[in-house]
Amino acid sequence: KTVSPVISMDEESNIAGYRLNRVIIPSRKSFGNKIEVGVASVKFEVDTKNPTDRWKPLTYDAKLSFNNVLKGMFQYSNYHDAKILIMPELYVPIYWIKDLIRFSKKTNIAVVAGLQYVEGKDDFVHNYLLNIFPLSVPLNRFGKESLIYIREKNDYSPIEKKELSKIGRICEDLHEPEYQIFKWNGINIASFVCYELTDVAARALFKGLCDILTVSVFNPDTTYFSKII
Repeated sequence: KTVSPVISMDEESNIAGYRLNRVIIPSRKSFGNKIEVGVASVKFEVDTKNPTDRWKPLTYDAKLSFNNVLKGMFQYSNYHDAKILIMPELYVPIYWIKDLIRFSKKTNIAVVAGLQYVEGKDDFVHNYLLNIFPLSVPLNRFGKESLIYIREKNDYSPIEKKELSKIGRICEDLHEPEYQIFKWNGINIASFVCYELTDVAARALFKGLCDILTVSVFNPDTTYFSKII
């Protein structure tokens, strides 16, 4: 079977100010009717007084915990159909992105993870979601590749805005919320970040279109958002 090694992105719909894109990732296989999802259950804290401090999370214990999650997921996937790893909101420092990409390429496991706050211009702060999908079809002669898709959180929570304003930082909702459906190995996956899940209109965009809806949530909010899910 010949598959064109091209990643395509088509606009699925543009309804009431929302943009929904379908990202088709080339593949030669299908997972069929069974797939397991790993959820990283980890303890970590965000320093509300200085949440954009890039160096504070880079401790030995934090990296050890991070590596243990990846190791545990890999070991489990060897005996089960676990192919997707979901990590919390605001969990991964940007310096560890390469580790996740390398893990995804070697294990063929997709990763959805919230990135630590990133500082922007004029006191703006950005909350990003990282999506990594390994390709089963090589794009070039250099071996395995992955699709890396990073987007900003569409809807910041009122508490998030309030806490950041206390330290003179600004976060803004996107004027035109943008979501994606990733078609990967025969399944359609959509990813949300925490407070986005409270938007009923955004959830309605995906009705009948996705098989798996992942939500990266900040630790203290898990009970609340589990009820919505």
